[in-house]
Amino acid sequence: MGSITLLNLEKKIVLAVTLVSFLTLLGCSSKGSKAIVPTKLEAFEQSIKIKKRWATRIGMGVENNFVGIRPAATERFIYAGDVRGRLFALDRKTGDSIWKVKTGDVISSGLNAAYGMITYGTRNGEIVARSEKDGSELWRKALSSEVLAVPQMNADTVLVQTIDGHLYGLVRDTGEKRWVYSTTVPVLTLRGTSAPVIYHHLALAGFSNGKLVAINLSDGNPVWEKQVTLPVGRSELERIVDIDGGFWVEGSVVYAATYQGKMAAIDISTGRLIWQRELSSHAGVVEASGSLYVPDSAGFVWAFDSSSGSEVWQQEGLAARKLSAPAIFDDFILVGDYKGYLHWISRKDGSFAGRVRIDEEGVRVKPIVKGDMVYVHGDSGALLALQLSEKNLKPKKLYISGKRRALR
Repeated sequence: MGSITLLNLEKKIVLAVTLVSFLTLLGCSSKGSKAIVPTKLEAFEQSIKIKKRWATRIGMGVENNFVGIRPAATERFIYAGDVRGRLFALDRKTGDSIWKVKTGDVISSGLNAAYGMITYGTRNGEIVARSEKDGSELWRKALSSEVLAVPQMNADTVLVQTIDGHLYGLVRDTGEKRWVYSTTVPVLTLRGTSAPVIYHHLALAGFSNGKLVAINLSDGNPVWEKQVTLPVGRSELERIVDIDGGFWVEGSVVYAATYQGKMAAIDISTGRLIWQRELSSHAGVVEASGSLYVPDSAGFVWAFDSSSGSEVWQQEGLAARKLSAPAIFDDFILVGDYKGYLHWISRKDGSFAGRVRIDEEGVRVKPIVKGDMVYVHGDSGALLALQLSEKNLKPKKLYISGKRRALR
């Protein structure tokens, strides 16, 4: 999710308006609906039992800042932070506090944790690395602009994407710049950046000009560049085509969706377009067992066949509820909404299976699935660990808000 930012490369951020205001102006959705009133949730009989393992609060959350500070989970710990720069390490199974530090940073991105190191981006355009052991600073590097995307890393390289169209490859141990890839960004973009993905010797990155790029990890040279969507329209608003949500790699195929544009499947080795279809999404896509799951910009949740892009089902019961990026857990797609509910949707047919309130201020970031646990971080700082404790094989009738239809 993102607000809309008018981007001046010298002044960085000049103007921001909310996505809701933007949709009011354009009245756009993947189905052409102009309705923007959030769908009212209706009661239904849940077919699953969701158990809360533990709950805590992480500082002040994001307050009124439009950022997504997604936690990072490892085998033993979960690391979380707030916009005021407080960083916490918790036992992943119990929620017990291990350590906490005041970094002094205005954290603007989600966290990543691997190889004994926690990384995050800041509002003033820095990437910071800290020790998983005690939160002490290992290094920091000044970049060209604000970092909203979660940094990615392997044993040698840290990838950091900034909102001004730069992707940096840094030496993991020191933060020294190895290379930088740059592309031109439009005047008006969604406030958000998809996180890059490391795939073998390549870095895959999506940009606000609708372009998906494969870059050689060793030297930063592009291997291929694919324009997923071409900007069309007379106004800058109509020409927004950001790849803002997460894209998904499965096998040798990458799936990506743009705002006000298209969703595509692309062969990673060649950059060849496999299939493409009309869709507007800023939440991103996930894949499991041959199906793609995507919340679109109107708040409809879709399932598609990943080999052809054909429609399988659509759930309209969360329209205009500002959905988070989706996650896969067991037989369900999980999405959060602007009122702080976490919705459990059946992968089989799109029906609602469960719902739990996480944070009254909303759930903006993608749920984290680790082992048999789901971790959900709310906008005001609530952090909950959930488990699926029971699943009814023959659920009673569900009373579902909105329409749900299977598509052939």
